[in-house]
Amino acid sequence: MRPADHGRHEADHGRHEADRGRHEADRGRHEAELWNEDIRYMWFPMVPNSVSLG
Repeated sequence: MRPADHGRHEADHGRHEADRGRHEADRGRHEAELWNEDIRYMWFPMVPNSVSLG
């Protein structure tokens, strides 16, 4: 492998890593949104009940 080819390969690898990092961030944000919706629907309806029991 010529040094020039190696340099280009490293650049392609770096770009791929950046794309994967952005995908991981998008997936994490989506999972956080789902988690927030689960909390809203699961817990907030129960709050008046737990308060009245207290």
